[in-house]
Amino acid sequence: METIQQQIGALQTSVKRQRFAIVALAGIIVAGGFVAAVRPAGDATFDKITCKGWNVVDKDGKERITAFTNPDGRASVRWLDKDGKVRISAGTLADGLASVAWLDKDGKVRINAATLADGEASMQWLDKDGKRRIAAGTRADGQAGVSWLDKDGKVRINAAILADGQAGVSWFDKDGKVWINAAILADGQAGVSWFDKDGKVWKAEDVMRIANDAAQKAVSSRNDAMEQANNAMERADNAMKQANIARLRANTALNTLGFNIDQLSE
Repeated sequence: METIQQQIGALQTSVKRQRFAIVALAGIIVAGGFVAAVRPAGDATFDKITCKGWNVVDKDGKERITAFTNPDGRASVRWLDKDGKVRISAGTLADGLASVAWLDKDGKVRINAATLADGEASMQWLDKDGKRRIAAGTRADGQAGVSWLDKDGKVRINAAILADGQAGVSWFDKDGKVWINAAILADGQAGVSWFDKDGKVWKAEDVMRIANDAAQKAVSSRNDAMEQANNAMERADNAMKQANIARLRANTALNTLGFNIDQLSE
C-alpha cells in the first residue's frame, strides 16, 4: 500500500509540472506577437507559401485562426470566437513540450492536454474558477493515474496503475487524510484497508465487529417493530372480543324484554 501511495504522489508531481508548463505556453500563445501575411484581394492559388505567421479572418475581417513561429523554437495555432477571444490554443515549445488548451468564453482554461519530451503525458479538467478538478497522467515507465479534487483543490480520490502491475485506489477526507485504500498486487493478492481518524489501520476483526454490531442493531430494530405490531394486533383482538361480549350482554338483556338486538339494528 505504501508503495502505491508513493507512486501516486509521484504521478501528481508529474501532472503539476506539466500543468505549469502548459500555463506558461498558454500565456505565450495569448500574449505572443504575430507577423501577418499580406492577404491578396480576391482568390489566389499557390503551390507553396512560406511565412512566419498567417491569419484567417471571417467576413467581417476579424481574426478567427492565427498561426505563428518564434525564433526561440516556439510554434502556435489559435482559434478565436466571433468576439475575438481565444477558445482553443495549440503549441509546441523548444524543449519538446506540446499542448492543447480549451478555454471558455471568459478566457479561462477549462481543459488542457500535454506531452513532454521525456514521454510523460497529462490531461486536466478545471472548473469555472480555474481550479483543477480532475487530473490524469501517464509516465514513460508505464505508470498511469487519475486524481479527483474537490472545490478547494484537495485530492479526494486517487487511482493509479504502477509499472509492475500493481493497481490501487485511495479515498481521502477534506483534510487530506486517507480513510480507505484498495489495491491489487502484481502477484494477484488483493486487499482493502480502512483507517481511523488518527491514521491507524483498522484490523479485520474490528471491521467485522462493526459490521456485526450494525447487523445486530438492524435485527433488534426489526424485532422491536415486529413486537410492536404483534402487541397492536393483540390489543385489536382484545377490543373485538370485548365488543362481542358487550353485544352478547346487550342481546341477553333485550331478549328478556322480548327484543332481539339484530332485529333492532334492521
